Amino acid sequence: MAPRTGINFMASTPSSKKYQLLLTSQDKKFNIAALSQYHLSLYISDAYLKIICVNPTTTRCLLLAVYRLAGECSYQRIQAIEQLYQDHPILANRNWPAVTLCIGNRQYTLIPQQLFQEKKIADYLNFTCPIGSNAMRYFTHSSLSVTVAFAMDPQLLNWFQMTYD
Repeated sequence: MAPRTGINFMASTPSSKKYQLLLTSQDKKFNIAALSQYHLSLYISDAYLKIICVNPTTTRCLLLAVYRLAGECSYQRIQAIEQLYQDHPILANRNWPAVTLCIGNRQYTLIPQQLFQEKKIADYLNFTCPIGSNAMRYFTHSSLSVTVAFAMDPQLLNWFQMTYD
């Protein structure tokens, strides 16, 4: 039998909010009192923030929530995220054993792991996309033997680093 989940689409959010809940799905095994046992993954793009809680032992996704963020510039987007963090009981928790931040943009490139050199991140990115003043980071997918180099808004990166360091 398939697990039961609670799913809600296009829930209303008061107009004073700088975000809007678009979708939420929660597995019946999700336990808010056990957050310290789960991993938190956050996907952020120019317009959306996705919250995903995973049980690392079973790799089961226990919670998915998708929010539309108000604001067209970095500062407004950060304000929307700050408000969401104040309002959301799961995001208010800072005792996660692991937090993964995924960036949704077109400023990235894949490099074979054996050829990757950290000092050349700017070169890799500039070859495929303009990076401007964005912060550059990378992540190696060991099982795929590939490294993804990516650029992201430095103010957003700073906000997340201050929040989780």
